[in-house]
Amino acid sequence: MNVETLSALEQAIEPYRKSGYRIISQTDSSITLMGQHRPFSYLGFLIGLLLFWPIAVLYLVSYNHSPDTSVCLRITSEGLIEVSGYTLSAAARERRNVRLAWIIIVGAFLLLGALLVLLLIRSR
Repeated sequence: MNVETLSALEQAIEPYRKSGYRIISQTDSSITLMGQHRPFSYLGFLIGLLLFWPIAVLYLVSYNHSPDTSVCLRITSEGLIEVSGYTLSAAARERRNVRLAWIIIVGAFLLLGALLVLLLIRSR
């Protein structure tokens, strides 16, 4: 393995290192990194539990079902760098999807609460 290729591989993992990934395995031609698991928010869980328990349950389920965050960067036989696994673009896409799902879920619960209040007011 020449120094240029190894240098290119080191440069390719730099954005992952800046994003919090850490090296878990390294060979001459590949590096495997693992992303940090997001911390559990006890405050968010308790607030969800106090306001509306299904939100807390959904938070707990979504936390426990987070995807494997490993990514492997390797040098192919042509000298190109191949990236596979949980890439930065996949991480950004997942964050966007999770944020949208939470907005929809919380919005639906707020709408249901508002409708319930309207029904209670109207029934009097």
